[in-house]
Amino acid sequence: MYHKDRTLYGLNHAQKAIKEHKHAILVEGYTDVISFHQAGASNTIATCGTALTVDHCKVLKRFTEHVVVCRDGDPAGFKAMMKDIDLLLGEGFKVDVMNLPEGKDPDDFAKEFMPAEVLEDAA
Repeated sequence: MYHKDRTLYGLNHAQKAIKEHKHAILVEGYTDVISFHQAGASNTIATCGTALTVDHCKVLKRFTEHVVVCRDGDPAGFKAMMKDIDLLLGEGFKVDVMNLPEGKDPDDFAKEFMPAEVLEDAA
């Protein structure tokens, strides 16, 4: 059964890379995950059209305790990122942030600015 509040998009493809890199990159949506994977960041996941929940964290905790949060470079993205950080820290994760330029979203960033070396150094 599908449960949006605990499903992480791309996790089925990202599991091995998350364990290998010892962190997950959390982005906003489906296209962001696809673009990050195409750019070489196969440890990228997203919530499925909903805010990050405790249930998402419980699922993710099976694979890593370190999350890099990457949200849109706008006020709404910043607000979502702050909520993500609070929740992740409250659930015992180490949290890093990938700040995007104003007006850019993770999909844009991956396509325009993200060589594989940047991703490897993200953690």
